[in-house]
Amino acid sequence: MIIAKTVKGKGVSFMENQLSWHGKAQMMKNIKKQLMNWQKEKMKSKEKWRKEQMDKIAIRESFGKSIRRIRRRKTKTLLY
Repeated sequence: MIIAKTVKGKGVSFMENQLSWHGKAQMMKNIKKQLMNWQKEKMKSKEKWRKEQMDKIAIRESFGKSIRRIRRRKTKTLLY
């Protein structure tokens, strides 16, 4: 036996947890509205991912610069 707690209309903002929408066909204006919302969310997630990647690059660059500065001091340094 499988028991699952689900959310009706998950991902569709105006339908989520609304029992009145369960099992009913959607009008085209509602479908278009939700497609626009999904596209906006997708763009936000792409921008977030892009920013995270840029942050990683910046960290790598700064780490490399720090290592070069340490080596220029000509001291015995052990890096872990």
